[in-house]
Amino acid sequence: MLKKLFIITLLITKLAYSNTQLVGGFGFSSINTPVLGENNIAAKTIFTGIENHYLVNETDTLLVSALVSSTKGSGINYLDEIELQIGFQKTLNLRHYVTVGFHLTHLLNENFDNIQLAGAGFGLNLGYAYQVTPSMALNVQLYSNAYDLASDSTANLNVHTFRSFISIYPK
Repeated sequence: MLKKLFIITLLITKLAYSNTQLVGGFGFSSINTPVLGENNIAAKTIFTGIENHYLVNETDTLLVSALVSSTKGSGINYLDEIELQIGFQKTLNLRHYVTVGFHLTHLLNENFDNIQLAGAGFGLNLGYAYQVTPSMALNVQLYSNAYDLASDSTANLNVHTFRSFISIYPK
């Protein structure tokens, strides 16, 4: 666990001191697992972080993001996480971009009565960005994440989120 936090800290430090953009946004989440006894728990997600774009060629970019997120619903703070996202972004035209990627999450806090989560989360994401100005983009993202349960190795806690956020590119 300490090694994982150390590696995440190093990567976030690397992101913070290179060509960094700031991101922040809001989303709607659906949390489900067979163990909870409910099909879905509706929640809201708020997050902030940093992202970097590494140009591969004229139309392809590697996108690396480090985010801190919190998922809350019905007055309960269900999940607090640190996320490391890696995405492959394709330029559609001058202002439109599509991203496909994956992410690793580390739990800072979880609050479920019947279950305990084990290990880190892993998931996939799909995004779209519209470059409003040279220094700002509007984004939407479909995000899916899964955590193993400590009590049952065959079941997962699944979090599906629709996010909207702003990317700001400071000069």
